[in-house]
Amino acid sequence: MTAFRFIGLGVSVAIAGGRTSLARVGLMAVGIGLGVALLIGSLTLDHATQARNAREAGRTPGPSYVLLKHQPDDSTAMAVGNTVFHGRLVQLISVRSRGLGPVPPGLQRLPARGELFVSPALARLIDTSSGPSLPQRFQARVRGSVSAEGLTRPGELFGYVGGGREVFPPGPVALYSGGWTQSSATPRSGTPIVLGLVLLAFLFPIVLLVLTATRLSTASREKRLAAIRLAGATSRQVRLLIAIEAGTVAVLGSLAGLLLFALVRETALRVPQFAEDWFPSDLWPNPVAALAVLAVIPLLIAMVALVGSRRIVVSPLGLVRKTRRTRRRGIVWLYITVFGIAILSLAAAQHEWVMRRPSPFPGLVVVPGAACVLIGVVGSAGWISWLTAGAVADRTRSVALQLGARRLQSDPGSANRVVAGVATLVILVGLGQAVVLSEKRDTQPTYVAPWVSTLPASAVIADDFSRHQAAELRSLGVVPGVQSVRLTSRPAEGGVTAGQPHEAVLSTDGTVATLERIRNHLSWHGYAFPPDHLLRESQQIGAYLTVLRVVETLAAILLLVTAASLLIATVDSVIERRRTLAMLGAIGARRSTVRSSILAQVAIPLAVALTLGVAAALALSALIFAIIGEPQLLPIKPLLQLGAMCGALTLGVTACALPWTRTSSRAELLHGE
Repeated sequence: MTAFRFIGLGVSVAIAGGRTSLARVGLMAVGIGLGVALLIGSLTLDHATQARNAREAGRTPGPSYVLLKHQPDDSTAMAVGNTVFHGRLVQLISVRSRGLGPVPPGLQRLPARGELFVSPALARLIDTSSGPSLPQRFQARVRGSVSAEGLTRPGELFGYVGGGREVFPPGPVALYSGGWTQSSATPRSGTPIVLGLVLLAFLFPIVLLVLTATRLSTASREKRLAAIRLAGATSRQVRLLIAIEAGTVAVLGSLAGLLLFALVRETALRVPQFAEDWFPSDLWPNPVAALAVLAVIPLLIAMVALVGSRRIVVSPLGLVRKTRRTRRRGIVWLYITVFGIAILSLAAAQHEWVMRRPSPFPGLVVVPGAACVLIGVVGSAGWISWLTAGAVADRTRSVALQLGARRLQSDPGSANRVVAGVATLVILVGLGQAVVLSEKRDTQPTYVAPWVSTLPASAVIADDFSRHQAAELRSLGVVPGVQSVRLTSRPAEGGVTAGQPHEAVLSTDGTVATLERIRNHLSWHGYAFPPDHLLRESQQIGAYLTVLRVVETLAAILLLVTAASLLIATVDSVIERRRTLAMLGAIGARRSTVRSSILAQVAIPLAVALTLGVAAALALSALIFAIIGEPQLLPIKPLLQLGAMCGALTLGVTACALPWTRTSSRAELLHGE
């Protein structure tokens, strides 16, 4: 038989068997496709973030600073500033060229004095806004646009304004030299560590989902393999057929995952808020990395199937699996866990030396150690569950609990695969909760003096940074709509300023046009906000809220992936055990007893996985905080809440799979055996 005909036979074996086999292949392809789509999505997010950061770095001035009057020839002076226009934050960069200075990306030329080059989003805001315009604030006119090469995102409110001292703050200004990178710096931060842990949090549950999908309908496949062996195939050919069958389904799943990713991408780009945050050209993965995923996933699954088949003895009468002693194998997982903890402990003891190394060295130290702990805990959970099941079976008198414990003791792998994702979820989301608590501790809300809350809604608080602060603030009285100006030595942020006051409380007519005229009058050297804006700012802690949203999104994705793995594995386990369940029904076992035994088979490893997951999350949080060099902040309460939620989710998904026991435990099914 030629190689192509043999591969064709393997493909036929994968889809042979009627509707049942097609449903099995479809279910496996969906599981693999979901994992591939998430993998490609994570690669896309990494590519999009790198592209956005590269564009931002390409327009950032530095690191050289000079006084504006000492600007050298053939240079471009820049000053980055922010202003507020109709309640929207706008970033504008002041530029002045002397000679043939470099031009930042997104521009054909530098704006001259009195010219304003704006992004498309800022141009739309200026065109649709009534009253005083933003160009009037800088005595400029819109003369050009900033293309996508100079913007971080499509909806960015950004622009360049040309001019001299009138658009530059006092003091040194930065020289633009083609972009600013911080590769030469050695930041003492945990950014590489956090990014590595986020990547690990995405990949580990996806791998579990893919492996769960590849082990569906094992009993049905074993019957077909025994029939092929009876037809004259050798053991080597049977193993190759197993690998070809798994690889065929993996190829279908990978193509389905690519299609799913493309559909989700196109749907997301139709959402206005998402389309304003990302350029369509950024939302594609690196082609080499994407092709590697599409090629590696089928090969990996085929290799896993081939290696696993070495423990299988296929004969014409059936299939027998070679088993190893679980007691000895469990020690290996403990060794892996101890090895990971040893790496992290050593890094924590030498945290100053580790954090002084250039990026990504800290991540390369911490992420492998955390991965070893994660893998070791997940493997140890199965071993400890096997020991616990034996202890429970020896001491309980409940028939349901006896059945579940003995089933778990005889085949610990099936239930352990179900709850492995739960332990992973608890550990990784627990680390995220620790990061959230750290950000909440380090990020404090802006303090606002109590007297601000007593001002009327039509009032405006103005601040001036120029040399003639009092005179500039008093001149606001000539702005149309301003009724009175009262200088104060009590800043809105609290305290008392010494010397000349630089804040004023303005009584106005309360219109948006008056507020924009005040901002235009202050231009670069001041700000103006109504009291309610400052009070809202005092109730927000931006960095903490951002990290919280990221962790909540990550937890939701992990919960969905874990729930999918649980449902697929539990339903398949019930269907594959239909002969055993039918025998129990034939001898008079109640369906409630069968259902309770299935719940017990999941509840025992679930309790072990939650206990180990919480302990591992606390240990990893303590070690990682020690490596970063920050005070330890353990998320004990969030972890307990997460554990309770994961336990309820697991038991709920298992309960959803219990209706399949009604059809799988009928005694009539024994007639076909």
